[in-house]
Amino acid sequence: MTLQIDQQEIEDVKNDLNSAKQRVHLVIFQTNYSIDTKPSMHLITDYQTFINAKNKFNESDLQIVRDILPVTDNLACWAIVQHKLVSKDYEDKFEVIKQLEFFTNKVLLENKLPVNGPDF
Repeated sequence: MTLQIDQQEIEDVKNDLNSAKQRVHLVIFQTNYSIDTKPSMHLITDYQTFINAKNKFNESDLQIVRDILPVTDNLACWAIVQHKLVSKDYEDKFEVIKQLEFFTNKVLLENKLPVNGPDF
């Protein structure tokens, strides 16, 4: 069952993301080595979480490829689905993960980056 995201929810999250840019901003980063034999990929997170991950896994060679992402409908949808996943606010975890992959790839395309493959 696909999660339903209405336009008002998207607009509310876009406003929240724009307001949050003053305190924290989102980035796209690339993993430059394989984790569990999976290929390198692009992921979205906030800047501080990226720094924490880089400090914890410095051998993984994480690199920011887009800083201060523009707030778009796709980024808002990514944030909504990401929140649902981490808050466990879902019925079908597999479906939520598929939607997160979908919106991650939409944001990557908007930022002129290659999408993550099917092994994402």
